[in-house]
Amino acid sequence: MTPLPDPPPTFSAGALSSDALPGTLRRLVLVVDDEPYINLLITSILKLNGCDVLSAANGEEALGVLAEHPQIAAIVTDLHMPMMDGFGLLAALRTHEQPLPVVVVTARGAESDQRRSMELGARALLTKPFSRQQLWGVVAPLLGLTDAP
Repeated sequence: MTPLPDPPPTFSAGALSSDALPGTLRRLVLVVDDEPYINLLITSILKLNGCDVLSAANGEEALGVLAEHPQIAAIVTDLHMPMMDGFGLLAALRTHEQPLPVVVVTARGAESDQRRSMELGARALLTKPFSRQQLWGVVAPLLGLTDAP
């Protein structure tokens, strides 16, 4: 088994990938998760599907990244994180100039978490663990792509 590379920094403009296959449609997605391995997993899946990705470790960092990169097209966020959790991020995004599609990923599949996430504006909720196909099948339509694998 090949070891995984080091996780991406919590925020870095260098996290933007420019190594896509020629002709691949690019979209910028913000991944917000405090677990480095999960952040890397989601980032890798999105990059394999032609997305550029920025990372943050919590909602507070995510808002800073979003302020610096208004071209972000979608957000994939965990719910339970330190400082500002996914619920706080969703609430803050409600005041954002342009609504962004948000996918919530969580280890807890509680109905109350799903209901609250949707009430705060999440477009989808995935329970960990999820497959590459499940994640991309939810994210692709939010980016206006119909060729989900």
